[in-house]
Amino acid sequence: MEQGAQPGRGWRDPLWKEAINTPCQVLDTKAGPLFLQDHCPAGVVERLSAESGLHAFACLPEREYQLLLTLAKRPDTKLTLAYTPGREIIGQVTLVPAAGWWQDLEFTYEMSLEVSSSWRRLGIARQLVARALQDEVVEELIILGFGLHWHWDTEGLGLTPFRFRALLARAAAVYGFSEYLTGEPNISADPANILLVRIGRGVNQNHFNHFVERLLHSDTLPGFSSAQRDRGGKCARAD
Repeated sequence: MEQGAQPGRGWRDPLWKEAINTPCQVLDTKAGPLFLQDHCPAGVVERLSAESGLHAFACLPEREYQLLLTLAKRPDTKLTLAYTPGREIIGQVTLVPAAGWWQDLEFTYEMSLEVSSSWRRLGIARQLVARALQDEVVEELIILGFGLHWHWDTEGLGLTPFRFRALLARAAAVYGFSEYLTGEPNISADPANILLVRIGRGVNQNHFNHFVERLLHSDTLPGFSSAQRDRGGKCARAD
C-alpha cells in the first residue's frame, strides 16, 4: 500500500461523478454480520479501529490502521472496508495511484487486498473486490495487483507460497485480472511473487502502450519481442 503520485483526476473529482458517502452493504457470514462500504473518507475510518488479525502489510494492526487513515485522507484513493458491528476493520481493498517502478503512468492504479486472519474462508475477499470494482470508472483504469509472498499468511492457511500463488491467480481471473511478466524488482525478486493486471475495457491505447513499455523495461524477460506489443499483452503474460 505504498503511496503513489497524485493523478490528474481523483475518485472525488466531479468528472468521475463518484459518490463519497455510499451506503453500507450488510454481509451475513458464518462468523457474524459485517458492513461493507466503499469510498470511505477519513471521517468513516476515524470511527473505526483495526481488528487484531489485520496485520499483513504493516505487521501491527495499529500501524495498519494509521496507514488506512492516511490513505483515506487522499482524494485520489478509493478505500473499501469490511467492518464488524463493533466497528473493527477486518478487511480492506485500496485503490491508489501506482508508485515506484510504475510512477507517472496515467490511469494506472495499485490494488491492495487484505482480510484479517480471524475472518478468512468466509468469502469476504470476493465481496470486497466485487464492491471495490463496481464503479463504471474502473473500466478506464489499468489496475495492478502485486502478489508478494512475504505479505501472505501462508502458514496460517496451510498452503505453500506457490500453491497460494496459483489460488490467487485463479481467484483474480474472475474479476478480469491476468498474470503478467515484468522486470519490476519486487516482483522479480522471488519466483513465488506474481503480478496480476486488469485492463479496463475503456483504457486509452496510449495509456496501455506506456504501461507495456514500463512492464517490459527489462530485456531479460523470456520470449519478449518489441513486435509483440499488441493490445492483448500476450508477450507479457506468463500463462
